[in-house]
Amino acid sequence: MNMLRKTKTANIVAAISVIAILISSSIFTIPIFAQNNDNEAQQDQQQQPGGVASPQGNQTATGQNASLTFHDEMRRMWLEHDIYMRLMLVTYTSDNMEDFNATVAKALNAQDELANFTAPYLGQTNTQNLSTALKNHILIYAQLLTAAKANDTATLNTTMTQWYDNAKEISTLLETALSRVPAGNQTVPGGNQTIPGGNQTVPGGNQTIPGDNQTKMAVIWILNGAGTNTSSLGYSPANATVILGINNTVTWINDDTLPHTVTSTVVPAGASAFDSGIIQPDQNYTYTFTVVGAYQYYCTLHPWMMGNVNVMGGNQTIPGGNQTIPGGNQTVPSGNQTVPGGNQSVPGGNQTVPGGNQSIPSGNQTQPGGNQTIPGGNQTIPGGNQTQMAVIWILNGAGTNMTALGYSPANATVRIGWNNTVTWINNDTNPHTVTSTVVPAGALAFDSGIIQPDQNYTYTFTVAGAYQYYCSLHPWMRGNVTVIGNQTVPGGNQTIPGGNQTIPGGNQTTGPRVNVSILQDMNTHLNLTMRMTMEYLNGNYTASLLTFQEIIKGTLKLADTISNAIITMFPSQFTQIGTVSRP
Repeated sequence: MNMLRKTKTANIVAAISVIAILISSSIFTIPIFAQNNDNEAQQDQQQQPGGVASPQGNQTATGQNASLTFHDEMRRMWLEHDIYMRLMLVTYTSDNMEDFNATVAKALNAQDELANFTAPYLGQTNTQNLSTALKNHILIYAQLLTAAKANDTATLNTTMTQWYDNAKEISTLLETALSRVPAGNQTVPGGNQTIPGGNQTVPGGNQTIPGDNQTKMAVIWILNGAGTNTSSLGYSPANATVILGINNTVTWINDDTLPHTVTSTVVPAGASAFDSGIIQPDQNYTYTFTVVGAYQYYCTLHPWMMGNVNVMGGNQTIPGGNQTIPGGNQTVPSGNQTVPGGNQSVPGGNQTVPGGNQSIPSGNQTQPGGNQTIPGGNQTIPGGNQTQMAVIWILNGAGTNMTALGYSPANATVRIGWNNTVTWINNDTNPHTVTSTVVPAGALAFDSGIIQPDQNYTYTFTVAGAYQYYCSLHPWMRGNVTVIGNQTVPGGNQTIPGGNQTIPGGNQTTGPRVNVSILQDMNTHLNLTMRMTMEYLNGNYTASLLTFQEIIKGTLKLADTISNAIITMFPSQFTQIGTVSRP
């Protein structure tokens, strides 16, 4: 079936009539809703100065009506955006380029109106950038229509990538501008504090710091062609280093077309020899090393294939002892509070240890291991100083098999500081995306955009918690990533530096943050717009209209998110009773 069928005049007239009905029912009823909501408040809009300009003429609004009016006007402008996109589709497929060009011009002007409406809240620079990005959104869609009508698949795919990048630009701009501390927060007067000190004697004791205590699997590949290439070692990496308690479980995967073995030739004292037996193609062998030292092994079927594994230890023991820290009072000018001090007796507790070599006061003993400084508090052990990349495969056939999750592993666990950089590799013949649906508090949404076959997408997780994602092109494909932070392990007695403590003062500005996330909504908007377009081009007019109704629902949700964020950030201009969300 051709991508484009010639549109009949009757269908175009019917489609435009439906859009006119949608305009009258979806847009112009919104101000009427505001009018009927509170007639007395409407009179206040006409009589009282200040507030937000009302869409019903030279009226002004204050209080809750200001919130409602702003909210309704935001909805109207975003809905006009949808309607112009639909009209571009209808006029272009009718070959009426005069109407099409007039529609594009109107659509571009509407983007300026939308951007300028938010100028008092987003700032001039953000407003200009938003206007440019929204106009590009319209122009790229015009290019998509041209490519679709010409059946130019290559240009269509390239333009779609630009379209999704443009959506990410719009989302990032709005999220950054709106995700900040709102206006009107409290300022707390501060000042420096002078705390009289004194010497502190802290009971010591040896400290044993366990390692990461999480076993990660290390992988060594038996390379394709290793059984025939006598000049190759055949194992990759041929020289591997693992750490007890971290990644001392090693798996060899046979990627060759011939069988192989993993057979030890040299093991350290106290360790046992190991032998995999025959490993068939696409099979694997796993062995856990428990003794520190150097291991050598080879393939008994192809003796030129040789490899080495160096196993290192994990836990460190830090000698302790009592420490006496000299004190002395310090006076800080402009101090508002005086806190009585004296000697402090600090009971033992947990210590927080950033990874690396440990520098300990009272003798300054340095333990090898990569610069660890032990302040007082709980010990947080990153578990080593290596950053490992985790890999998730997009499986071959995932785009057509609706019963498969499509990502392997579908449920992955990574640790911050170790393997929190994750790469998705598209092993399918179809393009895919990696688009977040659920992220923990404090984390940002992520979206790969289109990942073509044999391409990849990399993302670094920085906030611990549970993440869920899916493919926006094939929504049955879903995956999860659990990100865990550094371990806290019980330690020994705390060592607290002595002397007086100076607490810096100054004013502090505090208040709740407004966090806005709209990238997923923008990508859904693009997906639905493409579906509506292809349905219309192929003559499925009823399906295309139903998809257009879905687009409108999503746009109302997006407008609510943006208007509620602005109302929350600038409460003095709205004095609203709660934020607003209408069906």
